Amino acid sequence: MQGKFFRSLLVQSGYVILTGITLVFKPNMLLELFGFAPTNEVWIKVVGILVFSLAIIYLHITRENRGVAMATVYSRMFIALAFGLLAAFGQVSPAILLFAGFDVFTAIWTWMELQKK
Repeated sequence: MQGKFFRSLLVQSGYVILTGITLVFKPNMLLELFGFAPTNEVWIKVVGILVFSLAIIYLHITRENRGVAMATVYSRMFIALAFGLLAAFGQVSPAILLFAGFDVFTAIWTWMELQKK
């Protein structure tokens, strides 16, 4: 594809890769950091694999693909809203808002990059 890099999606890719790898190989480290009980169940590794697969998508669209890039903005804002609601209703530790904050930051960054093009 032609066009400029979406640097915001490159940064988001790195964040998502690290999160996915951590969930697969050291899930309890991440779970405990965000106030979740440790687990030995395989579901958390499945989530890590799904999260890692998002990074593949983000990496693929780091070149100008405006429609998909904008879809990631909406998706990341939805994730932040959902995490915020889970925290507000006491379903998860407010520490999850660290994830939400990074998603909002990179979503706004991507949106700003889209406005320049």
